Amino acid sequence: MKNQITKILSLVLMLIFHAEASAQNTENSTSKPAFVYQVEALSYFDNREYDADFQSAQTLFATRLSPEIGLQVQDHHRLMLGAHYTQHMGRPFESGDFVPTLYYRYQHSDEHFRMYLGAVPYTQLSKDLPAYALYDSIAYVHPNIQGALLQYQNDNLFVDAFCDWRSLPTDTQREAFRLMLNGRY
Repeated sequence: MKNQITKILSLVLMLIFHAEASAQNTENSTSKPAFVYQVEALSYFDNREYDADFQSAQTLFATRLSPEIGLQVQDHHRLMLGAHYTQHMGRPFESGDFVPTLYYRYQHSDEHFRMYLGAVPYTQLSKDLPAYALYDSIAYVHPNIQGALLQYQNDNLFVDAFCDWRSLPTDTQREAFRLMLNGRY
């Protein structure tokens, strides 16, 4: 995990230095790349002490920290890099889960349409998904949409459409993805 963090930090530093060099080389341009960041935190305690054939009895208790940094160009383009670190209570710090986040976001000038490509956090959705679409592995273990997210939103409606690619086909596993459409008028 330490090696992965070192690689990600190195990539971030290269992006920052490249953006600074690009901004200095294009003094006549109307907008320079801007450094952007955000941090999200989530804690959950889900006590499932019951007898059911479809789920095992367990207690899910953890805290997740999700920092992101990136570059924004002309208010339309954004490249973000980050990670979700989930610390399960009762486990050593070294056994925490580390899930990288890397995505490109395009926002149309009227601010109604957005497009995301990459490993996009579910927190970027316009509204939370309905409860039936959020089961444990999505809500707790897989915090990213892996693929594409398209959004349209105005004063009267919102629409989120995404393709979440879970696995590519191999000799031992099948291809897995889900297409979701969520909205309200």
